[in-house]
Amino acid sequence: MRVLWVLGLCCVLLTFG
Repeated sequence: MRVLWVLGLCCVLLTFG
């Protein structure tokens, strides 16, 4: 499930961005 990995990264980027 690499999609979940990408979604997690996006969430982190949005949080720290």
